[in-house]
Amino acid sequence: MMNIFLTIIVIIFGLIGVTIVIYAYIPIVRKKRNKFQIGNEDVSNEIEKRLGLLRCEKDTEKLANAFIELMLLSYVLVHVIVNKGNNYKDKVQCKVFCDFLTPDVIDKVKLLEGNNGECTL
Repeated sequence: MMNIFLTIIVIIFGLIGVTIVIYAYIPIVRKKRNKFQIGNEDVSNEIEKRLGLLRCEKDTEKLANAFIELMLLSYVLVHVIVNKGNNYKDKVQCKVFCDFLTPDVIDKVKLLEGNNGECTL
């Protein structure tokens, strides 16, 4: 009798666990699938649309949304500094950042400027 009771409890907890995992991961899988459906040509078009918005839009909310979408499309560099255990060293972070600033990256950053050198944001 006790064996049957324990088996039923294990099965119930197992089903609840599987249900929670499926419920938590379905949105993640959908987002990944949608992200992979965008081809390189489509990404370039989306980037150009967002850059166009940054050049001509005056509404700050639309500007912010366009900039966030550029970050999500991996067009805008997001530099994250992690300070684990009070171990931050400014010289190391600066060297890593400067090593990343290749001519290609600098050209992409300059695309955010207008023709007259003024910031488009």
